[in-house]
Formats: sequence, C-alpha cells, structure tokens
Amino acid sequence: MACCPFMQGQQHAPTRPEIVPTMAETAPTTPQYAPPTPSTLPAQVLPRGTLAKVRRDILAVMRDHRHDDGSYAPLLIRFAWHCCGTYDAERRSGGPNGGTMRFAAEQSDPENAGLGKARDLLAPIHAKHAAAGLTTSDLCVLAGYVAIEA
Repeated sequence: MACCPFMQGQQHAPTRPEIVPTMAETAPTTPQYAPPTPSTLPAQVLPRGTLAKVRRDILAVMRDHRHDDGSYAPLLIRFAWHCCGTYDAERRSGGPNGGTMRFAAEQSDPENAGLGKARDLLAPIHAKHAAAGLTTSDLCVLAGYVAIEA
C-alpha cells in the first residue's frame, strides 16, 4: 500500500483526541442507521428562502477582484474539504458536524494553514443567518459546494 507523501510515511492520518469527541459522546440513539423520515428530521430547519440568501451571500464574498484570480472559490473548496477531513471512520466522529475548524486546535494544525481567510469570509454570513438556524458546519460545506458550482 502506497503512503501519502504528505503524511511522512504514515499509512493513516493521525487522530486528534483533543478535538474529536469520543464514540460514547457521539453514539447514536438507535443501533442501526435509518433513513430520515419526517418524524426523525431535526426540528430546526431553515425558513423558506434562507438557503438561497445564504448562497447569494457566499457568491458575493467569493468573488473579489483583489484576490489572486478574482475568486476565493479554491480556498472555500479547500476549507470545506478540510472541515470534512476531520471525520474519523473508526470512531464515527468528527467531520463537519460541530464546525471544529473554528477551534484553536484545528486552526493551529499545519495542514489547515491559510484557512483563516475562509473563516473570516464566512463569519459575517454565519452571523447574519445563525438566527434562522444556519450552523457553522452547514455553512462550511455549503460554501465549498457553491464554490464548485461557480
């Protein structure tokens, strides 16, 4: 099995117990996965029209003629990738859920260098739409998705 050149010979990415909750902390209430139904969906959903507004806000901050090639799209894609990359399949924890990229332990990770700008771009969008139910993790992933579409 080939090793990733960025992991200095390691076969698997190191785990981060200081930021990744234990399996007991994230254990599902049901032992088997069941597809969501209206009765199992979260009570908090974004009000109609909010998602379109969030997407427009992401597009507005993404396009900036003063930056590199005029777009922060590559940075937002990388940011979404790194947010999702904290998932630990063995412990079934981490990932974008919880928005751990906003915490110092993730921010100081060398692999996440340069992602502060993405956090700074998205912070006002989150502040604007948080009351409607937009989570940090939803925004991180949506920003990457919008950037890919653009």
